[in-house]
Amino acid sequence: MLLTLALLQLNLEPVVEGLNSPIHATAIQSDPLALYIAERKGRILRLQGKNLSLILDISDKIDTKSERGLLAIAFPPNAKNADTLFAHYSDEKGTTHLSKFEIDLQGNRETILFTQKQPWANHNGGQICFGPDDALYLGLGDGGAANDPHDNGQNRETYLGGIIRFDLTQKEVRPELWHWGLRNPWRFSFDRKTGDLWIGDVGQNKWEEIDFASVSEKHLNFGWRWREGQHDFKPAKSTDQDAPWRATLREPAWEYAQGGTPRSCSVTGGFVYRGKKLGDSLQGHYFFGDWASGVVWSGKPTLKEGATILTDIKEHPKLNLGFGLASFAEDENGEIYLINMPEGSISRLIIDS
Repeated sequence: MLLTLALLQLNLEPVVEGLNSPIHATAIQSDPLALYIAERKGRILRLQGKNLSLILDISDKIDTKSERGLLAIAFPPNAKNADTLFAHYSDEKGTTHLSKFEIDLQGNRETILFTQKQPWANHNGGQICFGPDDALYLGLGDGGAANDPHDNGQNRETYLGGIIRFDLTQKEVRPELWHWGLRNPWRFSFDRKTGDLWIGDVGQNKWEEIDFASVSEKHLNFGWRWREGQHDFKPAKSTDQDAPWRATLREPAWEYAQGGTPRSCSVTGGFVYRGKKLGDSLQGHYFFGDWASGVVWSGKPTLKEGATILTDIKEHPKLNLGFGLASFAEDENGEIYLINMPEGSISRLIIDS
């Protein structure tokens, strides 16, 4: 008998411990039993069962001040092995790098695809991943400090505060500003079934938000710094309810207020569940959480009045790892993992027995 969502209880199964600040993980289609892990200080590891092996070490290139570091990795679609990978990292000057690494017996070769100077050491974004169009996507924050002092989120002449698309089939790789109006899109993902984009955008001091873009949409404005969540922040005319800029906004699919005990204050975007081990009732539900409190939620994407929002929001107490929920991860079978960076651990979502 299938468990209903109301009765279904989830728990965590430890997968690995003792890592050095794990910050991101991903998988390769041709290697479904393995998980590839990025540590913030620059190591990339392959985990199969209980066995860890080193794939690449770029720690000599990395600065880890504030929110810097090796932030994410990605493998090309249909990769047959781990000899080519892409990495998003901060160099010794704090500059964002998106690089391609080719690894062989002679060492590794780095091809720098994109760099972005960062005015401050926080809000560097983090995520890179391939989309349903096989293009590579990178998320960048607004450049840091507080209140977006340069208004980068609404400046389409900069890549800061945006999600950038790279078509790697072109001879000369050119970045395209795909979406903007984001404060710090630390983690985002594409639904492996629909191709839709889900973004966890970290808020300022009151609201955290989940943003949505369908697979067919581009050049959306998610509102920062005019808006924090569904609320005016620093709009040009905060008292004018008919201000023209409002027509360009895409409202969040869901928001939550900062606060609680322990305090939630930094959203960690996750994945739409497409695995098999959690049963049918959670198919298509989006999992996300909070870095500071460790709270994990799921919600059902629902079309309402022409907009996709999250409904049936459910908190999963047994999935709470406490402070340090750096990332969710998805293996090649669609199962979901939680990464606790300060504890150096990764756990898998399972049905509570």
